[in-house]
Amino acid sequence: MKFIGIKKESGNNRFGLLHVESEKLLFDRGKVDFNSLEIQQALKNFFLFQANNHYRWPLWLMSAIDEFNRNFTPISPLFLRNNHQTDYLRFSNFLSPCHILIDPVGMVSAFRSTWSIEIWVLSRDELFRPQNMPETVIQKRDDVNFIICTEWKHSFFSISSALFGTRTTTDEAIVAIHCESSAPSKQSAIVLAIRPYTIFSIGDVNSIEYKDTSKIIRINKTDNIHINIPPKEIFTGNSQLGDINFSNTGEKILCQQSMAAMALVYPLKKTGLDLNLRLGLSEHKSIEPLNLNYTNIKKDFCIYVEHIKKKGMHIKLHDTLFLNWFNISKQKALESLSKTTSEIKKDAANTAIDAWPRANMLLMALLRMGHEDEARTIVDAWLSASSPHTEPDFYEIIKNCYCISSFGDYFTITRDTDYLSRQMEKIRNLANTVISYLQRNKNLKKLTREKNSLKSYFIRNVHYYDVIVIAHALSQFSYLCRTMGLFGEENSFSNESKKFKELIASFIHDTLDRNKNDNPFETIALDEYAAYCSFCNYPYSLNAVPNDSMARYVSLLEKYYKKYPFFVRSSGGWDVFLTVIAAINLLLLNNSAAFDIINFFLKAAGKRYALPEIMNPVTLNGVSPCGDSDLVNAGIFLFLRNSLFYDRQDRLELFPVPQPDWFKPKVELEIIDAPSRFGKINFKLVNTENEVQIFFYDLPKYIPPDILIHLPFSANIKPADDFVLKKEFGNSFIINGWPSVLQFTRK
Repeated sequence: MKFIGIKKESGNNRFGLLHVESEKLLFDRGKVDFNSLEIQQALKNFFLFQANNHYRWPLWLMSAIDEFNRNFTPISPLFLRNNHQTDYLRFSNFLSPCHILIDPVGMVSAFRSTWSIEIWVLSRDELFRPQNMPETVIQKRDDVNFIICTEWKHSFFSISSALFGTRTTTDEAIVAIHCESSAPSKQSAIVLAIRPYTIFSIGDVNSIEYKDTSKIIRINKTDNIHINIPPKEIFTGNSQLGDINFSNTGEKILCQQSMAAMALVYPLKKTGLDLNLRLGLSEHKSIEPLNLNYTNIKKDFCIYVEHIKKKGMHIKLHDTLFLNWFNISKQKALESLSKTTSEIKKDAANTAIDAWPRANMLLMALLRMGHEDEARTIVDAWLSASSPHTEPDFYEIIKNCYCISSFGDYFTITRDTDYLSRQMEKIRNLANTVISYLQRNKNLKKLTREKNSLKSYFIRNVHYYDVIVIAHALSQFSYLCRTMGLFGEENSFSNESKKFKELIASFIHDTLDRNKNDNPFETIALDEYAAYCSFCNYPYSLNAVPNDSMARYVSLLEKYYKKYPFFVRSSGGWDVFLTVIAAINLLLLNNSAAFDIINFFLKAAGKRYALPEIMNPVTLNGVSPCGDSDLVNAGIFLFLRNSLFYDRQDRLELFPVPQPDWFKPKVELEIIDAPSRFGKINFKLVNTENEVQIFFYDLPKYIPPDILIHLPFSANIKPADDFVLKKEFGNSFIINGWPSVLQFTRK
């Protein structure tokens, strides 16, 4: 008989694994345990919400407490979590692994904090909160200086905030607040509210103290916030007194139920009010009371952003949406670098499965952005966190595979042979550990009821995605061996990789055969995460199946998921990351639907330039903890870059799906210092009334065997002495050589 219950571990207060009295489990108990902290938090959220239902709540709870809200979201008893409003913006100063989260109405939560800062307004004997009127708030990330701006406008007042970073004795974020009011000054005030909740949690705020001499707010015995101006009045609340009602005064408040709250009140004058808050970005480090020039700090931050923008690959293009996303995604990748390397080094059990693919995708993006040194820090972190174990478990093997693949990708773009020579022994040890594990388990045949590395796929079963990850790692190590002249090892690992490629090919062909019936009443036999099997084409380029088979498989995925974006039922919405990778695969299959998918997401994100991993199909809000996703950001950049050119092992392909607007007369497009497997790529597209001209600059380190150019219309290519036209089909041309210019005459 099977039963499921929560078993409390002896000696501590943590809830352990879901306990099942049978070894024949349907779910992966290890993966459930990875999520135990989230389960505990959801239980705590519900208990504190029920015990303190008189409190004012954050934006993510507003749809649950307002029965007239058109997006009403019922609360599930015992299990309260934010699974419908997670589209926050993440901010760091580019130096710290810690970050600030800011929700769509401006609530600010510090790294791993249990508290948040909200801005309220008292005007004409009424309390105004943006949480009650989100339609009056506009939020954007400045596409020039990376500052997050939030503006709240009302008929009585307007409040704007700007979030930027600095480094003093510690890493910090600055929230610069400007307030104006049209009401008489005696009737209006701004309220800086310290709240006992975040975007994901409720509670764990036991004490708040305002220290007047230093203008520091101390929360849970740590100096967390510095304010440049002292408040006129301070009010407090807790579970016993009730939420802040502007009658209980005091500079300190305690709460046994961990729901302490504080409100600092500042009268609004006709001339307005400027507040500057300093929040720490370093875990366990207190803010010091410093007198700073905030105007200069903001200028310095903008100068620093401008400096890092000049590094790496650049493009010149008149498509504003494309260009802004291209630049912002580069900055966001750099911003998330410290966080990612920190997660890899810590390798905590509850973040590992999530961290590995994010680090791998971030590294792929950074390399192609031209941030090779930054990408190397990820490789170094992988190597320091990965070591061969005598008896590694499945997750350890997958981690080793990500490490090998990342190293191989790094070498493919940089061709850093010195670094390869120094690290080859470490990589070999990891590769041998993978091979030994596979041999003991008969190439995963003994693991058909074991584990998979997909963080949201809890079924106890190996997924073909992991077969792809393993095949790619073995293939990459084979390539590294060939580079080092180790031809025996190259052949050995190439053969091992081939076995797994054959498994993948067999799976895809069998899947196509099983689902070739056109009966409209027959269910397509796929699992919810079948789209991960297309990763064998991109990003892992295994060439396991021909292009026509991959095109048929991608078409089958579209039928299974009904449409784009891909709706994954058990995840609660559209899987944005899966859909972005599907769009890249469509792009590389020269399918014009690719841009339709990506443009939908880019427009949905608006000026916030952030997308969640899982999106509500109705509200377009985030429904997963990753509301400003590194994975999606990396995927978006890779799509944009690959839409300009894609470097296959045997070919450089320009404009896989050429956009007509790029080829209009007088329009120019330029690619500058773009890294590739062939070296730096530089070319310029110039359009005239009668011609399309592509100028190639600076010979790359390795000449591509072929160059394939796609145009959006029929044209004739003008012959020249510095290239050979090998083939012409439709609107596409294959040439050999590195010409100074290609000229096409419009038909």
